Amino acid sequence: MARPPLPPFTEATAREKVRLAEDGWNSRDAARVALAYTLDSQWRNRVEFPQGRAEIEAFLVRKWNRELDYRLIKELWIHDGRRIAVRYAYEYHDDSGQWFRAYGNENWDFDDSGLMTRRFSSINEHPIAEVGVCFDGRSAGGPTIILVSAIWVCMVRSLARASTSHLSIGLAVAKCLCGRHTLTLAPILKQFLHNPAGFGTVCLAALR
Repeated sequence: MARPPLPPFTEATAREKVRLAEDGWNSRDAARVALAYTLDSQWRNRVEFPQGRAEIEAFLVRKWNRELDYRLIKELWIHDGRRIAVRYAYEYHDDSGQWFRAYGNENWDFDDSGLMTRRFSSINEHPIAEVGVCFDGRSAGGPTIILVSAIWVCMVRSLARASTSHLSIGLAVAKCLCGRHTLTLAPILKQFLHNPAGFGTVCLAALR
């Protein structure tokens, strides 16, 4: 069965493919996610090498039994024909309550029907405090993921420009949001509530 969008990918369809993959993985439904791969799909994930859809599904079940409240963001890096490269980050906690953040890169190869034939993933992670958790997965419609690092970059760049007003900074923060993703203001407001110019108020107004 075809799984659009299909190769050869354009910029738009490559981004759509990445978004669909992000949504699927955030469902944490191993059976659903495994359907995106060919029956003989080849993986490298850290030091594990699942081969075929059945092994992939079993791998994902183990992963999400261990990585609790898993929340993922993916970003298109580059595409060419039937191949896509992405970078991503995710957070989770173990059964002791310790949170972790992981960063990775993936290389994807697809067949003509849009199923992934090969996935090679390299990942590094580190423990974080719960107060440092950035990706907010709480949403009635499913996980809502926030790329907080992009927001911080935008803010720093804006503040570096002497001519940039507080209003344009707030609008720049809003423009950092991707698609239907929404902004978790708490970590930002904690840093800026002391700002006499009312940075938090401007951000809230810009996001309405």
